Amino acid sequence: PHLTWLSTLPWAQFAIVIVDVWQQVPFVGIVLLAGLQAIPDEYYEAARIDGGNAWRLFRSITLPLLRPAILVAGVILTTNAVRMFDLSYALTLGGPYASTETLSFFAFDRAFQAFDLPLAAAVSWFVFAVNLVITFIFVRVLHVRIDL
Repeated sequence: PHLTWLSTLPWAQFAIVIVDVWQQVPFVGIVLLAGLQAIPDEYYEAARIDGGNAWRLFRSITLPLLRPAILVAGVILTTNAVRMFDLSYALTLGGPYASTETLSFFAFDRAFQAFDLPLAAAVSWFVFAVNLVITFIFVRVLHVRIDL
């Protein structure tokens, strides 16, 4: 059946956001759970013996040791959001009035509908550059050291 509410302006964008959140929340939960399980219990025991309350334990132990997991989840979520094509294409075909068109959708449309391959390649390189810059910002803000 045809879903007419996907062809109206506010609902099309809302539907894509809801589906994207539904798709990404389990991944983030699993990544953060893995990060939490990697923190040794001895750290919490020592902090409790020293008189640390729950907020202090979270701020001094959990959050700093969870930074690499937050970095992984944040980078993957952000790059997925920047290069998102599938939801926009599957749900609305970029409409209504190109309101759900992303850069990746635009590159696809230019490459395979208008056959403007140079523009599509340029947009794809731009998406790559944006993702690279965002990744460096995440690494800088979260102060995670990466050894290559």
